[in-house]
Amino acid sequence: LENERDGLQKMKEACVGAIEDVANATYDPELAIAKRLFAKVKSDL
Repeated sequence: LENERDGLQKMKEACVGAIEDVANATYDPELAIAKRLFAKVKSDL
């Protein structure tokens, strides 16, 4: 049972890590676009 519990914990950690990687990769282009947009608006003011 201990080995099974360790295996499940490792799977959980891998899943959380994969979700974080996807979330970070997904929002990078949107953040770059938003930063450029706000920079242009700020320079226009």
